[in-house]
Parts: sequence; structure tokens; C-alpha cells
Amino acid sequence: MGVFFHPPLNFKVSEFYYHIGKPLVAWEYANKVSAIFHTNSGYEVQQAGCKNIMGLSCVELKQFDTAKKYFLAALEMVKEDAQLTLILRYNLGFLFSEQNQSQEAISHLTEIYNKKSHLHHKVLFLLIIANKLAIRNTNIISI
Repeated sequence: MGVFFHPPLNFKVSEFYYHIGKPLVAWEYANKVSAIFHTNSGYEVQQAGCKNIMGLSCVELKQFDTAKKYFLAALEMVKEDAQLTLILRYNLGFLFSEQNQSQEAISHLTEIYNKKSHLHHKVLFLLIIANKLAIRNTNIISI
């Protein structure tokens, strides 16, 4: 008897594993689902969602360059979808803030903040942190 594999369900499973702190398992599920969506046309949004989970998982695993590639690939797939573009830009801001690259984080997050999206409160929080890091880094450099 074969293993049951249902892409939309398994995408949700990948999200679940990401949110409970199991990024490697999340990445594995998202990668399998992405491969299936890739073989069928019309599933770009779903495939971008998989790339997003894969990118977030890579951030947690400190694989920052790979995470950036996933986020940028997902952005390219959904550039016409304003809401998903904001989510992916937010995640890029998160990626840069995790690397203490304050200016890049602030650049991505400010754009989202100015659009007054549903991510407004999360963006504000990351902007405050990124600004504090930028100020701290400036103070360390000037000492």
C-alpha cells in the first residue's frame, strides 16, 4: 500500500512543521509539494508558497543565501499578486534582520509599512529592532 500524498494537505503540514520549530521537516514537505506543483501549470501561487516555506526554513537553519534564493524565486512567480509580494518582502526583511543587515531589512520593511498591509504590526516590530541594530552598529563603528 502506497503512502497517501495530497499536495495541498502536505503544504499545510509543511507550514505546521515550520511553526512548531522543525524547519528541516518543513523544508522536506515543501520541497516534495513544490516538485509536484512545478510539473503542472497554473500552480505558481502554490509553488511560491512552497518556496516561501523553504526560504523560512532556511532562515531558521542559518542558510541565508539559500533562503534569499527561495524568496526571490517566489517573488518572481507571484509578482502580480500584491498581497503575496508583501508577505515575501516581509520575509526578506526578516531574513536581513536575522543577519544583522539593518539597512537592507529597513528597506524591505519600510515599503511594506508604507502600504498599510495586514502585516503592519509585525513590520513595525521588525523595523524597531532593525533600527536599534543599525544604531548599535553605528555606535560600535564610531568608538
